[in-house]
This record gives sequence, structure tokens and C-alpha cells, in this order.
Amino acid sequence: MSAKNVVVSLEFGHRATVRKQRVHTDMYTHDWEVYIHGISGSRIEAFIEKVIFTLHKSFPKPRRVVKLPPYRVCEKGYGSFTLSVEIYFRTTNPNDTRKTQIEYDLFLQNINCPPINNKRLEKFTFLKPSEEFKRLLLQGGGVVTGQEDGGGGGGGGSGGGSSDKGASVSESSTGGGRGGGGGGGGPSGGSSTSRPSSGAKIKPQQQQQQQQQQQTTRNEERKYKNKDHQTTKPKPDTNRISDQFSALFGEPIKKNSNNNNNKTTTTTTTTKQQQQQKSGSSSSSGSMGAVVRVRPLL
Repeated sequence: MSAKNVVVSLEFGHRATVRKQRVHTDMYTHDWEVYIHGISGSRIEAFIEKVIFTLHKSFPKPRRVVKLPPYRVCEKGYGSFTLSVEIYFRTTNPNDTRKTQIEYDLFLQNINCPPINNKRLEKFTFLKPSEEFKRLLLQGGGVVTGQEDGGGGGGGGSGGGSSDKGASVSESSTGGGRGGGGGGGGPSGGSSTSRPSSGAKIKPQQQQQQQQQQQTTRNEERKYKNKDHQTTKPKPDTNRISDQFSALFGEPIKKNSNNNNNKTTTTTTTTKQQQQQKSGSSSSSGSMGAVVRVRPLL
């Protein structure tokens, strides 16, 4: 086949009814069932290995693994919550998608409201699956498409979905409002219809790994740049500090210049003393060497 991609449609949903006969000591008010199945009776077990429903932690053994159809969980409760639905595919090829995950909003109605039958249609586009996995997808109701790339649709409504190989899932959900814990949701009709989803794009594993490596490299480069920026500190401006000090206190006194001034003053004083001694000695020697003439008496 020349086309590379396969589109698979799955239906997620839940039913909830108010319990008519309840014991006074029994706090459970609703019986509910959450499920996943193919469209128009397609045999999705051809490409689905198992489905894991992760319920609220208040349930005993909240992680429920279903390996055979019908893929559903039936329980009783009294409040609404969001559960995780993981779908594992039958493939061993490292380039194929191994699993995908959906967040489903399981809401309950008020006690005086009719039963809930909520549906949510999802389309998954497998990009370039291996030949063996493509054959299983077609057996389970998949449709070949000629699109070879494209991004996934965004999640909407009360929940979203994701895949470990790059899938993003958009959802369609109708019915009553979501209720709080212990009580239930707003009014809801009987059966509900689903609008088609924009589809999920599930990329091959090799392409997803390359994108993750590129993102990791960019993060490391950004980390080292931030580290270098933090370790490099600006040097203080000594000229500016000196100018501020001079403006406040005058010119600073330097130790070396004081010593030189003291030496110069001492030298000058010594020179003056020597000159005075010389002048004193010369004057005294002059007076001692003077000739006194005595006039004779007449």
C-alpha cells in the first residue's frame, strides 16, 4: 500500500443508575459501568493487548486490568471522579506505539434524575506503523489514510488524553454536569450522542525519541548559560568609589608621601642648622682675628 497511516475509532463511555433499594447502613447511591469498545462492532481486540482502568484510590484494588473484551469495569459508588484509561497495543516493534492513555470524567447524576448513558468518540491516527501492526489495526476496524504527517488535536471538554509516543487526543462528551464527591452531578438525560473528535496523531517511537533528545540538549545548553551568568560577577568601579570618598572627606592621605615629606623637612632643617653654625663660626673667628691699634699718648 502506498499510504502510510491508519486511523482507528474507539468509543469511551459510562452508564450510571440510581440504586432503588438501599440499606440504611449502605452509603452507595449509584451503580455505574465504564467501558471502551469499537465502532459498529469492530473487533478491537485484534490490536489491543489489554486495558487498565485506574479508579479512585478509595476503591479496593483501584488498578483494574482487563485483557479480554468486553473492556469494562462495573462498580457501585456515591461520587464523581476522573479515572485513567491506559490502552496497550499488540506490537513488539520498537518503532511502533506501545500504549496510549485517556483521562475520563465519570460523573454521576442526582438521585431524582434519570440514568446516564454518556459516550465519547475518539479517533487515533497511527503514523507509519510497521506492516505487522498495520495488519492488526486493519483487522480491528482501522482505515488507511494517505496523510503522512500532522499534529494531534487538543483535548477539550471535561478531560484529555496523551500517549507515551506523542499522541494527543481530543474528546467529545455530552450529558449532565459533573458532580462533587459523595453527591453526584447535575441533571442528565438518558442516552447521549457523540460528536466526532478531531483525532489523535500517534508518531513513531524513533521520531519521538529524536525530539526528546533535541529538547534535552536545549535544556542543558540553557542550564549552562544560566550557570555562567550567575558565576560571573561585575568588578567594582574603584574610580567611582574614590571620587565619592574625595567628595565627602577630601583627598586621602597616602603613607608613602607622608614619609617623603617628613624626610624632606628633616633634611631642610639640618641644612639650615649647618649654615647657621658656619655663619656663627665665621663671625667669631673674624672678631678674634681683628687688629687693635693703640694711639700713643702725647
